Amino acid sequence: MAWKIFVHALKMLNGSRDMVLRLAIPLIIVTIATPYVVASATSLSLEQVLETQNDFNSTVRSGAAEGLGVISLAGIVQLIVTLWLAVAWHRYVLLAGNSQTSEGKAPAGRILAYFGWSILIGIVLVVFVGLGVLLAGALPPPLPALVVAATVVFAIAAFYRLSVILPAAAIGQAEGLVATWERTSGTTLTMIFLAALSAIFLFVVALPFAFLAELLPIAVQPFLLAVPNILITLIGISILTTLYGHYVEGRELA
Repeated sequence: MAWKIFVHALKMLNGSRDMVLRLAIPLIIVTIATPYVVASATSLSLEQVLETQNDFNSTVRSGAAEGLGVISLAGIVQLIVTLWLAVAWHRYVLLAGNSQTSEGKAPAGRILAYFGWSILIGIVLVVFVGLGVLLAGALPPPLPALVVAATVVFAIAAFYRLSVILPAAAIGQAEGLVATWERTSGTTLTMIFLAALSAIFLFVVALPFAFLAELLPIAVQPFLLAVPNILITLIGISILTTLYGHYVEGRELA
């Protein structure tokens, strides 16, 4: 089932390439432009900016923290355009045929709802993982490692199950986390395998671009590094759309 969900998500993107490109243009521009904008707005080199994006701690230790404020602002912009993209895509697919959504519109209220539910899911998962770590700390070896590992794996599955509410929020049909959890009952193993597939795909896609980035001049690296990031974002959004369509609306998987 996980494979069918993953393939269906890819097929949806491939079948609507023109719309995907139109919706992704703001994210593409922001993702590629951010390193150049930060480098030009600060005394940081482009290489330092890329290091800052990839490793916050090492950047601070190296004394290159000057551009963190600008990068944080750019991160907020990127978050906004990503939320817009997610809501617009969910609405485009799930409300197909509605003239008000056929162009991939994303009302501000739906974007705020999407963001709010995302924060709530994050809080729930942080609390759950925290409790798991506390429990692990009270157990004798080697149980702590097993409990932490099981907690993380279940948290990943829970993330996918609860995140089904996000497409619902995008179209104004959010029922709450408890109802969403019930809607996805019995899918924990499917979600774990789906997460594994996504991780493998991320590795396969990112590896050649990271390799090329090391060989080519620093000036073109933002273009190369942006490609896997944008692809993974699009696929993640499409997976959530597929999950909602299948488990909530009962749509068949192609």
